[in-house]
Amino acid sequence: MPPRKKRVVASTEAEEALDDPQTATAGPSRASKGKQVKFQDPEESDDGDAYEEPATKKRKTTATASKKGKDKARKPKKLELFQAIPLDVLVLIMEELDTKTLLAMSRTCSTFRSLLHSDQGAAAWKCARANTGEIPDLQAKDLEEWMLASLLFDSTCHICHKGRAQTVDYVLRARSCASCMRKNSVRRENMKDEARFHRKVWECVPESKWSPMYGQVYLFYWTPTVHAVSERLFALDGKPGFDAYLDERRKIKAAATADGVTLAQWESRYAMKRQDDKADATTSRKRKIKEKLKERGYGEQE
Repeated sequence: MPPRKKRVVASTEAEEALDDPQTATAGPSRASKGKQVKFQDPEESDDGDAYEEPATKKRKTTATASKKGKDKARKPKKLELFQAIPLDVLVLIMEELDTKTLLAMSRTCSTFRSLLHSDQGAAAWKCARANTGEIPDLQAKDLEEWMLASLLFDSTCHICHKGRAQTVDYVLRARSCASCMRKNSVRRENMKDEARFHRKVWECVPESKWSPMYGQVYLFYWTPTVHAVSERLFALDGKPGFDAYLDERRKIKAAATADGVTLAQWESRYAMKRQDDKADATTSRKRKIKEKLKERGYGEQE
């Protein structure tokens, strides 16, 4: 019987503790650790502001919108500003450049390429030739100015477009790598299916002479030119313009042979001039260095 009384007393004390809010919120239990949360009865507050829901986590804002705005209002690039220059002013600027720089400029964008490959850009090429060691004028009129610049200063093969193409034949007007030169610069007797070419084609295409030994001369032809001229001759054969085209090509052949000799001589002079300029620049640099050292108190032996 005494144990039953203890249970009744314990249950009565538990009910009183639940009815008393101060007793219920007196302190956290041993099992609960961390942050304490305080609860309040909504009936005790008149305006209901005592109970607040936990604030939702704010989304992190990114700068994508501002970046998009910056992209729309981006500053124009330097090349775009340069392209906005009037053509007459642009041509005047190009006339102050050398041929190698102008050739590189013609490959920067389609606008410059179209301008320098047109008749309007021919004046710029002529001035550039005068600025580059006075490149001589050509007798043959079929080779355009930009083609001549590519023949003289290009560094890629005109056939396979590989870099470091150092083999040049000015009579055949060809710059290529060694492999393409062997394949396309061919003697007439070594050409395959010679009968498929027009009978007059050999009178109309330039021929490069090579003499390895005294008394021996070999004639080489550029295969792409032979194919192109032969097709044109077949197309005009028996028509009114055939004789005029034949005479024109014969003149071009004679002029190309003379131009090849002239360009080869110019290349030798230009290479010697570059070597002299390089030596003069080195000497001038050494002299300036010695003068600076003397100004700072250094002697000849030091």
